[in-house]
Amino acid sequence: MPIPSRFPRGPALDLVSREQRYFVESSRGTHYTAEAYSNAFRKARKVAGLERGSLHGLRKSLAVALAHADAGDAQGMAVLGHMSAKTFELYRKDAQREKLASAAM
Repeated sequence: MPIPSRFPRGPALDLVSREQRYFVESSRGTHYTAEAYSNAFRKARKVAGLERGSLHGLRKSLAVALAHADAGDAQGMAVLGHMSAKTFELYRKDAQREKLASAAM
């Protein structure tokens, strides 16, 4: 499912073939298991010199960015694949609380 973005595609995305079935393919042209992808991410993170970070953390960062951009629950659910509005609602409420606190100061 294509997800629209306000940001221009990076040069790396231009290298991805339109015929690929998966965004991240193994050398055999198949998809990674969740565990294998997590392991690959962990190795790449260490090579980059980052002590902390996870795939879940990246997803959470996206949720926070969407909430701060005033995305509605349905929009957040669509991008993040949440099945319930309650999940994204937590990020949205936190963002609203931060904005109110900032405005009060």
